Amino acid sequence: MAHIVTDAAIVSPELGVQVVARRRARSQTVEKALQLLHVLAEQPGPVSLLALSRAAHLDKTTTHRLATSLTRYGLFRFDPLTRSYSLGLRLVHLGHRAITQLDLTFVEHAQVPSQHPVIIRARVGTRVLCHCTAMGKVLLAVGPADRLETALAGFGLPAMTPNTITSREDLAEHLARVRRLGYAVDDEEHRLGVRCVAAPVFDHTGTANAAISITGPAFRLSRERLNELVEPLTEAAGKLSVQLGYGPDGISRSDKQATR
Repeated sequence: MAHIVTDAAIVSPELGVQVVARRRARSQTVEKALQLLHVLAEQPGPVSLLALSRAAHLDKTTTHRLATSLTRYGLFRFDPLTRSYSLGLRLVHLGHRAITQLDLTFVEHAQVPSQHPVIIRARVGTRVLCHCTAMGKVLLAVGPADRLETALAGFGLPAMTPNTITSREDLAEHLARVRRLGYAVDDEEHRLGVRCVAAPVFDHTGTANAAISITGPAFRLSRERLNELVEPLTEAAGKLSVQLGYGPDGISRSDKQATR
């Protein structure tokens, strides 16, 4: 008789099928528990077992079994008086631990150089004016309101090239468009011959304190090419935001591609 080798022992093919089935069942149990956790997090307040099972599209028996386990680990809290469930305080501890482990420098590379013979070099840590760069404009557009005022008060709107926005009204209109699109473009506004597109990265508080960008010589990064790069760029920024604790939908705005 043929046998199947597993991590635990040597079993017959029939038992092997049972082992695989049990492993798959355990995986589905974890997924259902996580589903239940997310559903409860979306509720405005404590909910009954029946309401929780309906919202999660699970039968009442399964919901009760999972809720009991989650309560035992402190992820759920059960009120015996109202017989309702709410999120457990254990999640606060886990959330705090997750925040302390976040490190943007380890999530992404600080800079990835191009493989083309003609490249744009920017030293990490170099400071540039925000009103004429893609990363700066996107952070002004989606950041706190006082960020723009601070930038204007400290640096003004000097012209770096003939394409630089130097009017406060024009900048406000431009930033409103960036906010709608979810990305910004530097169309030779900081340096002639250089174009850039950038998307914001949000943290667990919903604040954009970072951005990622693609920069290159204007002859290579045409406006059409920049539009092609918007989707992968915003998707990457969205995934990075999720890793930093932002909402599960990230910030992808790839369906709103447009040229400046």
